[in-house]
Amino acid sequence: MNSTTHSCLAISLIAGAALAGGTDALERELLADAGARTSFQAGATAGHDGKFFLASADGAYRLNVTGQVQFRYNLNSRDTTAPDEDLSNGFSARRTKLGFEGVVADEFDFKIVGAFDRDGGAFELEDAILSREFDNGIQLTWGQFKSPFMREESTSSSVQLAADRSAMNEVFNQDRTQGVQLGYEGDQFRVMGMVSDGFKTPNTPYYATAESDVALTGRVELKLGDAAWKIHKDFTSFREGATGALIGAALHWQTMGETANTDSFGGTAPTDADMVSYTIDAGYEGGGWNLFGAFVGRNSDTSGGPDYDDFGAMLQGGVFLTDRWELFGRWDAVFPDDSRSAGEDFHTLTVGANHYFFPGSHAAKFTADMQWFLDDQAGSGSIVRVNEGIGLAPTSEDDQLSFRLQMQLLF
Repeated sequence: MNSTTHSCLAISLIAGAALAGGTDALERELLADAGARTSFQAGATAGHDGKFFLASADGAYRLNVTGQVQFRYNLNSRDTTAPDEDLSNGFSARRTKLGFEGVVADEFDFKIVGAFDRDGGAFELEDAILSREFDNGIQLTWGQFKSPFMREESTSSSVQLAADRSAMNEVFNQDRTQGVQLGYEGDQFRVMGMVSDGFKTPNTPYYATAESDVALTGRVELKLGDAAWKIHKDFTSFREGATGALIGAALHWQTMGETANTDSFGGTAPTDADMVSYTIDAGYEGGGWNLFGAFVGRNSDTSGGPDYDDFGAMLQGGVFLTDRWELFGRWDAVFPDDSRSAGEDFHTLTVGANHYFFPGSHAAKFTADMQWFLDDQAGSGSIVRVNEGIGLAPTSEDDQLSFRLQMQLLF
């Protein structure tokens, strides 16, 4: 029975119900059913065109459903003292995410992403983004998302070169915040400016003492070459992909300690503090090979306390041996301020390989890599924290090794 027959039958039933004194509820239900079927008959679409979607016939309204699954095996080897626990290994669901994104009235874009916590399975909001792009290249964005600072952090976890971001990135990255961003994108140049609650403040209310009084972030990028901006959404350069370079720089300032209202909302009042962070980065995709490097610095000044200047750097590259196999390597380092009590330099070397099940796509990817943490974590523990997500375990000895096997599926 086709949709036209269904609609005719529904209309006939409504007429019959009316003649027989049928209830209003039955009439409303049948009318709704007939209306829905007529709508799909008029051209509403659903399917998969790279993403699962529902859309109106004219495309003015669209909903995409997305997901990311990263399943990982970790093996960590390090020297420990009593108790003797040199090896740690096992499986984990590193990332399990569900997302909804699309467009409303062909004018407003939205994106909502949540992730299941790897330790307990609780579902937590990551991104809640609303935006509108104007004809002159200006875009207004508001909600919860990552401020435009470090490119490595802003690049999705689904399209990193290694199984995860660098240890250096985990020290200096911006993570998510709430705020408003204004940006402009031209053919070769784009700029973004944001006012927010400060670095690493996701899912916090406006009165949270962890938030800054005010935080400002600005980033500029220059694209070299004729390739579209979208080729720089990842670090990989597939063999058949376009080529081009991207140079970026960003500056961030935040201050806190003046506006927290602990009398009304409770909590511990934060100490007056100011932080300035800055970074510069450059990357090139060469049609089968890629190279990326970044430098970051941070000055933190706490009232009544010390003033620290910390630095970080990373350099990575990859090359395809076949259409499906890519080799990569990375060096990254953290250089804490000399006056820190646990402020030794911390270096990491990473080597590995990616297998792409579908050439030119990150949708199904297997990654195997090894991280060699050359320096002891405790010696730089004032800012280099233990991080089970990337495979960095606590130790006071040098030469910690972390092996990772990861399967990723995107939909």
